[in-house]
Amino acid sequence: MDSSVKYGLGVSTPNEMARLFELLAQGRAVSPAADSAMLEMLSHNADSELMQRTIEALRVPHKTGATDSVRTECALFHLQSRVVACGFTKQNTDIRWVVDNEAQVSLGKIGAVIVTAWPRR
Repeated sequence: MDSSVKYGLGVSTPNEMARLFELLAQGRAVSPAADSAMLEMLSHNADSELMQRTIEALRVPHKTGATDSVRTECALFHLQSRVVACGFTKQNTDIRWVVDNEAQVSLGKIGAVIVTAWPRR
């Protein structure tokens, strides 16, 4: 079955999102100016309950998505080097729409590990 029929409009894979963020970081998705503008918009994403939940004072352009049993995020961490990270969960047993949903907490731990593994500039 076509994924958009099954899941709705806007279906992507972690690899597709990681590649898009990589191209944006390199200024090669559309053009350096357009990519910079898109990253600036993504850096103002107000949903900070996933990978950014414990990170302070770090600009992290990111795109999130959610359904009852899915939480997703792809983010560009500006650390000693640029790190693109994508986390997609599926078939979550915790389907609550609360800040401490199990998938959101897990993605938050991934973000904390990334910042620890690649220290800031």
